[in-house]
Formats: sequence, structure tokens, C-alpha cells
Amino acid sequence: MTRAHLKTRTASTSTVSDTAVAGAALTHAELDSNLINLRDSSWGIADDSSTVLQVSDDKTITVAGGSGITTALSGDTLTITASESQPVFKTISVSGQSDVVADGTTDTLTLAEGSGITITTNAGTDTITIASTASGTITALNNQAENRLTTIGSTTTELDGEANLTFDGSTLAITGGLTATTSIGNDAITIDDNKITTTRSNDNFNIEANGTGRVNIGSPVEESTLFSTYMGDASRIKGASITYEDLAVNPNNLTDREYGHSIFQGSRITADSTNSNFRPRALVVSSTVDLDGFNYTNTSNFRGPLGAMIVGSVVNTSGTNSTINTVRGMESSAAITDFSGNAGDTTIVDAIGNYCANFIERDGTGDASITNAYNFFATGEGFHSGSGSVSVSNAYGFYYDGWTGTTPTNDYAFYSASDTAKSRVGTLERYREEINALTSSSTITVDCGLAPVHTITLGTNTEFNISNLGTGQTATLIITQDGTGSRTATFGTDGSTAVKFAGGTPTLSTAIGAIDVVSIFNDGTNYLGNIAQAYA
Repeated sequence: MTRAHLKTRTASTSTVSDTAVAGAALTHAELDSNLINLRDSSWGIADDSSTVLQVSDDKTITVAGGSGITTALSGDTLTITASESQPVFKTISVSGQSDVVADGTTDTLTLAEGSGITITTNAGTDTITIASTASGTITALNNQAENRLTTIGSTTTELDGEANLTFDGSTLAITGGLTATTSIGNDAITIDDNKITTTRSNDNFNIEANGTGRVNIGSPVEESTLFSTYMGDASRIKGASITYEDLAVNPNNLTDREYGHSIFQGSRITADSTNSNFRPRALVVSSTVDLDGFNYTNTSNFRGPLGAMIVGSVVNTSGTNSTINTVRGMESSAAITDFSGNAGDTTIVDAIGNYCANFIERDGTGDASITNAYNFFATGEGFHSGSGSVSVSNAYGFYYDGWTGTTPTNDYAFYSASDTAKSRVGTLERYREEINALTSSSTITVDCGLAPVHTITLGTNTEFNISNLGTGQTATLIITQDGTGSRTATFGTDGSTAVKFAGGTPTLSTAIGAIDVVSIFNDGTNYLGNIAQAYA
């Protein structure tokens, strides 16, 4: 900057060579020419638009204070001061953006529309906030932690890391409930802790394998091994099968019960009820064949639909002989249990251990008929193709073991509610008849529905009336005279029909303590009697 103001005369044509030797003395003409050039020289100040202001001796430069800027001139020193701190800009990298504006007076960074925007910060604790006028604005990521999955927060302006929903690359972990939605858009399955339930009201819960696959629970053995060993050809099994075999049973614990599969149903009665529709079913198994107008007339009892097949099977896979005491194909019971020790009484009117019913139910116009209806059918098989022998000591089609620990009032091994139901019995090994004791009276009704044999000690003359004696049935009366003797008797029926005896009305033995036996048989038309006297 020029520090002295020189006064020169007007322009001169005098020139000076710019090749003058440095340090040489100037002539008067050369000095005069330099002073003139110095007077006429200028320098420039450029603004942001690159416009240049030439500063010469007739120009004045003024520095004025602006917003946040003050100036002070002291002697030869001009001081320019900023009254507030200004933002310090750091590098911001925006990939794919050529139009970026950063306003130094605010914290706003404006990005042009487009894709491929990448924002990078090197500070590990910084929070990046992205504001937008569009829907679905995100302003924060909360609850950050390793492996957490994120969800949209309740305000829809934030992402929340879910502590109960994590994924580590191989395992999806969910704490709490899970609701699965079907293809029709309805919530169908709810998984809560260790329980899976259907969400829709009264909806079925179905588990189905694909194709010929099986539904296995536990640690199953191969079906080909299990069923070929115990049941035959495993390739014939269709649908789902549940198999389990524990191959590590401790032989010292064989006294313990082992339940391969247990199906329990518990129903609690909370109020008195006479509803006849209440029929709990722990297991319902059925098999249906649609004939579709075609006949299937195979005469084998094993070639039709089978409602349920329950087999208790034993196989000895070792060359060493083995024995097991009991094998039960199926155990069905109706029981009273009182494990809680409550004082209340429990009564079962009809306890049915095994209920079997063949029935016909028709809605259409076609006829339905059953040639042979077997409610219980038992058969045994002893065929074999090996070299070992096969023997069965005692084969029971039906075996009744009686009661243990109590004596029933009436103990029936077999009971038919129909007096006309036929019973075809083979050779009887043992036969015993029920005996009913009568009380002496002038008129005695002999109920043959109570027993086939009746005993009486006569204390008076008596009229016997035979009741409930079915066609083909025989009633036997054992009559004993009391200490007086000479008691008389007549025999009729509840229909006022006299019993017919050979030779007419019989006469009882008259001696004290005499025993007579009277047998009466109903042939469907007549009651025919026979008397054997004076047993001694």
C-alpha cells in the first residue's frame, strides 16, 4: 500500500527502460518517468462474483461492520472482529448427490431428490435425524441391542429394537405370544409360551404331514422297523402315525408303569345338570368306506373298515428264551377315583367299562341291513411257518375275574336285558343256578326273573302264582313241610292259568320236614308241571 502521497506533473512522454541495471544511478528523466508511472498505477479488490474494483489514488476503501462483525481503526491498524462464534463445518459425504446445500447458520442439510443416498458419521454416539413431509417419517432408532429385530413405534415416527424378538442369523427367538395368519387373512394360530391354540372360535387344530410323511412326536424309531416288526407291512399305513420307542429303559425299573401315549380328558361339572348331551370322549377313532354304488363282498372279517385297532404285541428278538406275564391289547375301564381325599360321596349309576354298539342311521330312501351284527367278536390265531411249535393252554373268548375288595349285591358275568335273546353255549364245564328263598304265606308270587330255583318252608296252606316265566324257561320249587306238616299247595300263574300236572292236581308229602321238588316249564302255550315227592 502507498504510504505517501506523491505530487507529479502531468503525463510526460519520458520513458524509462525496464532493463536498467539495478543499483545504477537514475537520470532526471528516468526519475521523472517513474514518479509519473507510480501516480498512474492501481490495484484491484474482487467480490464473490469475481467483479474487480480497481483502487487508485482517487478511490477510498471503507470497511463497515455488519451482522455479527465490528471494525476498529487504531493508528495504522484496522481490526475486524466477529461478535458470535460461527459453525465449523466438517466433511459430509453424500453418495449419488450432486446438489447438496448446507446452511451454516442452522443444522439443516438439504439433499436433492434421488436414490442412493448414503449418510456417514464417524462419531459412535451421534444420533442421525431424518425429517420428511411424507408419511412414515422416521426420527429415531430406540432400544438398540445386538440381534434385536425392529418394529415401527406407536407414533409411527420411530423404529424400536424389540427385546423379545431377536434373530442371530440362525435362530428366531420370540418371547411371549405369536399369532399366525392364514392365506385368507384371518388370525388362525396363537402360540403362547408352551401352548398352541386356534384363534378363531371353535376352530379345529390340524397337524398334517406332506404326502406319505408321518406326524412323529418324541423320539420315534423308523416306521419301517417298528411296524414291520410288530404290525406287518409298514407300506400299507396311510395318514398320520404317532410312534415312540424308548430304547434306553433301565431293566431294574421294569416294575414301573410305562405309558407310550396317554390321552386324557377331564371335565369338571360346575352345576347340577340333567343334560343328556354331555358325553365326554377321550378318544374317538372311526373308519369309513364310501362304496359309491359298488359292492365289496370279501367274506373275511378282517377285510372291511376297522374303527380302531389296538394291539399289545410281544416279540423276542434274542435267541434266549423270554417270558412276560400279561399282554393287554386294550384296557378300558370306568372308575371312581378320589386322589384329593375329599369327603363328598361319588355315585355312578351305570359304570360301563367297555361299550360296543352296531347301529343303523339312515336319512336317505335306500334300505340298510346288517346280516350279522356282532357287538363283541373274539377269535384266536395260531398259524405259523417256522419250525418251532405253537401251543395255547387255555383260550378264553370272554373271561370274567369277578370283584376284588368288595362283594356286589348282584354279580353278573353275563346279563341279557331281553328274555328272548338267544344264547348259544357249547359244552358247559361248570353250571350253577341262582336260588331265591321265599317267605311262607297263604299266597306266594314266585318271580322267575329273580332266579330259576326257589326254596320255601311251608308254615300254612299256600297258593303259588308263577310270574315272569318266559317261553322255554323252567322254574324249580323246593318245598319243605314245617314242624307241623300236612301243609297243602296249589299252583297257578300270574295270568290265572292253572299249571298242568301229569294225572291232575298234585298232592304234597304230609310228613313233618318232608321235601318235594316241583318243576314248571313254559312251552309258550301251557305251563307244564312235574312233582318229585318225599326226598329222604
